[in-house]
Amino acid sequence: MRELTSKTFWADVGVRAIRTMAQTAVGVISAGAVLSDVDWIQVASASALAGVVSVLMSLDRIGSGATQNGGTSQKESDTQ
Repeated sequence: MRELTSKTFWADVGVRAIRTMAQTAVGVISAGAVLSDVDWIQVASASALAGVVSVLMSLDRIGSGATQNGGTSQKESDTQ
């Protein structure tokens, strides 16, 4: 739980959320055949939702004991 007060943790969370939002935006934009036909409200909405989910997933990792290296804890990697 000390991670919640770590500047590094929140910086990593922010970077992951921004990357996820950008990837979502690219996916939604590319779904429109012509750039002028893109529903920008939908792009913003989907990207924001993806960013929120990314932050929530990062917070979930704290309780699961997941690490940054591959996303599995030592216990999980031993069983694979």
